[in-house]
Amino acid sequence: KHQRDSYAQLLPSEDDIKIPQNQKEIIELLLKGKHAAFTNIASPKATIYCDHAVVSLVELLDHITAHGVPIAWMQNGMGGSVQHRINSCKVAKEVLKEMRSEW
Repeated sequence: KHQRDSYAQLLPSEDDIKIPQNQKEIIELLLKGKHAAFTNIASPKATIYCDHAVVSLVELLDHITAHGVPIAWMQNGMGGSVQHRINSCKVAKEVLKEMRSEW
């Protein structure tokens, strides 16, 4: 019982939790402002370059691998084609062929 009471003291009281009462408060809580949920989601930061939004490839790979998403490479380190999962579909083969011809 003592441990449960100690833990309960660490939890925020009902007074500390603000429940939005209208659309304006919902927008403030979720979308806008320094402490809004959307602005604090971890993601690569986009910048504008020649009127296009771009992200750093290093930041994007860090973000993807931090979430445990497997990366499907289209070719191995020796330049050989990797033919499994999405890489074995017709479109992926065409993209790889086109990229090889341009390089």
